[in-house]
Amino acid sequence: MDAQSVLIADPDPALWQELSPALCSWLPNKRLDCCTTHREALDRVVDPLYDVVISSGEIVENAVVVPRQLVEGKTRPDKALSGHFQGENFIVPL
Repeated sequence: MDAQSVLIADPDPALWQELSPALCSWLPNKRLDCCTTHREALDRVVDPLYDVVISSGEIVENAVVVPRQLVEGKTRPDKALSGHFQGENFIVPL
C-alpha cells in the first residue's frame, strides 16, 4: 500500500488548480490525485492507495488524521494527545 497518496474530490476543477501548488510544497513526497465526479470519487476511495478519506461535509482543521483501524482498541500513550473517532478516521486536534 502506498501511504503517500492524497485524493482531492471536488466537482470544481479550479479547486485542484488552486490547491495543487500549495499541497505540493507542503507535502513534497505525496502523490496527489484529483477527481471531479461523484462516481469517480466513489470508485477511487475504495482503492487501497488512500489510508484516510475525508468526505464532503466533514471539516478537519489543525489536526492529525489517521485510519481508525490503526488506533482502535489500543491504549493511548500517556504523552499522546487525546483524539476522537469520526467515521473511519481517528482525529487528534493540534
